[in-house]
Amino acid sequence: MMFFNDDFKITRPLTVLALLGSVVVALASSVQALSALMLFGPFLALVLMFTIWYLHGAKSGNLFIYISLVCILGLPFALKLTGIRLFGLWQIALVFGGLLGVPLFIRHVKDQPWLLASCILFGIYTCWAMLSSMLSGRFNFWAFSFQFISNLKPLLLISFSLFAWDRLSAQKILWSLVDNFIWILLAFIAFEWIFPGAYFSVFGAYSGLSNDSNGIFPSRAVGPFEHPSFLASVSSCFAMLTAARAICQPENRLKYSILAVVYTVCLLCSVQRQELVGAFAAIFAMLFLAKNIKWSAWHMFAVICSFIIVPCLVMLFGGDVYREAGTWGVGTISEISHPRAQQYSAAFSIANTYFPFGSGLGTFGGAGAVRFDLGLYYEMGFGNYWWFGKQDFLLDTYWPNSIAEGGWIGFTLLLLHYVVLGLYAIKNSRAASNSLSASYWLFAGLGVWFLIANAFSSPAFQDPRLYFWVAMAMALAHFTGQRTSHEQKT
Repeated sequence: MMFFNDDFKITRPLTVLALLGSVVVALASSVQALSALMLFGPFLALVLMFTIWYLHGAKSGNLFIYISLVCILGLPFALKLTGIRLFGLWQIALVFGGLLGVPLFIRHVKDQPWLLASCILFGIYTCWAMLSSMLSGRFNFWAFSFQFISNLKPLLLISFSLFAWDRLSAQKILWSLVDNFIWILLAFIAFEWIFPGAYFSVFGAYSGLSNDSNGIFPSRAVGPFEHPSFLASVSSCFAMLTAARAICQPENRLKYSILAVVYTVCLLCSVQRQELVGAFAAIFAMLFLAKNIKWSAWHMFAVICSFIIVPCLVMLFGGDVYREAGTWGVGTISEISHPRAQQYSAAFSIANTYFPFGSGLGTFGGAGAVRFDLGLYYEMGFGNYWWFGKQDFLLDTYWPNSIAEGGWIGFTLLLLHYVVLGLYAIKNSRAASNSLSASYWLFAGLGVWFLIANAFSSPAFQDPRLYFWVAMAMALAHFTGQRTSHEQKT
């Protein structure tokens, strides 16, 4: 049952056009459009047919949920098998699909002062960056437009989630996935480590063996994904989600505590240090931020674990972190050699050169510049870097984009936007009367802050696969709390 039937009826005709447009644009923009059409054309046609069928009266309301989960978890697997990237299809569909949830998002914002404050900060940042584009003298229409739309993706993903996850059965689908997906991860990791030759001969169309430089594990596990970082992101999100439910719902504490531990083990197998530390910190913070949690044995256990875990992490990864710090120019007089560090260095220089506004949208560090305008990269000497010709690493980190394009003021505004967004979810978690809703809000709030920290060396909010679970949790928290409030009134 949908909560906002009127809004849904209004947006119904737009849905068909948006879906058609997203498929056409995605295929047209793909370098491998013909191959993609041959391989996935029947699938896309089937999805489109069922979508139109649903929009014209089907009673199942979960089609968009299944499409979302297939895109998030299925496309990486397709990439491993075929080597063909179709994530552009998902991202463009997100932009169009997010428009469908705008009426719900606006209605939600009106009742949430902290969310409104977050949106205002984002709006000021966007206006500031647009002004920067006009004043820097580096305006490129296509790069500007592409980056402008790309910057909207985090909010559009929340909007899309409000549209897609607004039914009670959505929760059953989510928890069925969370309860059972762990077996898939463990099976893939075991296959990869026990039979690496067979694994990569079958699933190595895109990803290859990634060695663990610490020598602790046979390799950095990739599981069913194309890179260890995505195994880490999904494992960390599911670990935090199950931990939040264990903390907020005592009746499910044992089951979801075990699941949180096992998902954390999968995270450890990926050997992604930043995600591992971030997930530990987030789960630790949940114990102190959850509603009505008083000082207890849980807190003592968390504190004791932190004194054990932190030294263990230092022993496991300390040497590797020290070596990598040298490539960032930390503790050495040698030149910066790490690609991400080189991007930060250039972003700092651009922000200072174009102070106080920055170089403007679509000029550096984002999808707009990478696709349509590499001029500033060449001016900053990136043509001399071994990795630049391959266009690797260019979108591997989030903050250089806002630092360069919006300057230090723009960067501060965007950072505050995300901090307030996380605070909005935390405050709702503490105010929620329903324990399941509280767990969703708790995960969403800590999830936003987790991504803020990980954005230092990951695409974070720009990659919908990383932000998807947080946006989804906000939508589920909203509708779960809304239903509880309705039941209490009746």
